[in-house]
Amino acid sequence: MAYNPVFDRDPRGTFNPDYRFISLVQGSAAYRMDDEFNEELWLQIESQRQFVKTISLSGILKGTITDGITGVRFQDCTFCVDGYTYILDPDFIVDYPILPIAGTKNSLCLVEFWFREVKHGDTLYKYGHYGKTTIVNVLSDSRMAAQFGVGTETARRIVMEFRPRIIEGIDFSTYSDGMLDPIVTSQYTNVSPTSVNFTDVSTDTQLYKSVDATYGLLGLIYAIPITKIEQTTTTTTLTQIVKDTRLADFFNIGSDNTDTQEVTSLVVPVDTRTTTIERTGGQISSLTITDPSDSSVVKTVTVNRVGGQISSIVSVAGGKTVTQTINRVGGIITSITKVVV
Repeated sequence: MAYNPVFDRDPRGTFNPDYRFISLVQGSAAYRMDDEFNEELWLQIESQRQFVKTISLSGILKGTITDGITGVRFQDCTFCVDGYTYILDPDFIVDYPILPIAGTKNSLCLVEFWFREVKHGDTLYKYGHYGKTTIVNVLSDSRMAAQFGVGTETARRIVMEFRPRIIEGIDFSTYSDGMLDPIVTSQYTNVSPTSVNFTDVSTDTQLYKSVDATYGLLGLIYAIPITKIEQTTTTTTLTQIVKDTRLADFFNIGSDNTDTQEVTSLVVPVDTRTTTIERTGGQISSLTITDPSDSSVVKTVTVNRVGGQISSIVSVAGGKTVTQTINRVGGIITSITKVVV
């Protein structure tokens, strides 16, 4: 019996986000085609992705990014990438560029992400960290190999991989996070960077894309800017770009909180009450909710900041004071403590 599976269809089957399908219905005595099976799997992935996108922007969800002496150190980092959650290696360092002989040098550390279809014989990387530790590829089932030969496949896999990079010579005075500097191009699995630049995603402030048909499954690379690296002949200084997105839907941490997103999240949704918001330097410093029927104060909220970043939020309502303290290490939120008195 000949066995010659062919993998020349779209790995997502006939999935199309414009259809808004949520599931498939299998008919009795009906054949199940590869396109239908693959579409059903991708519908589940897309459903989860769309939910995550409603509660988080792209960025760091967990972990720390710090100066690792010899390079940028990533520890226990989990990222949100256009709704996909991705766990990086537990601890790794991306080496700094060589110090300049004279003057200063500005560099950008970014992380690229992409999808790749893998088969028997392809190189697999631990944690999906491209170019680092390889792991054994066991995608050929030994039961099939015994009958049809080594390398016989029944299915392939989709892997999301990532590659941290440092690009030197960035003009941060013109391009605030460095990503739109013309010298910043994607690299993917290539030995050297390509000539394809990144474009920003207007609905996701920390996400960038580079599109090319050769870029794996979706024909695109995602990228998130991590840190600005400023070097002199003797020193290296990091300025973190990527934001912690666990509170991103409530506060634009470290920026002027003048958008309606923060206001909406702070306001108690009771139509008959009025809210007064006070700002200091363009950022919310306090909020008072009153009942127009007797002008009594229903709730007050005070937002305290250190260096432009929210350090604590104090709410007073119903005779109780709730203090939420936001703890950071190197600018990254490590924990939030809550005290009620």
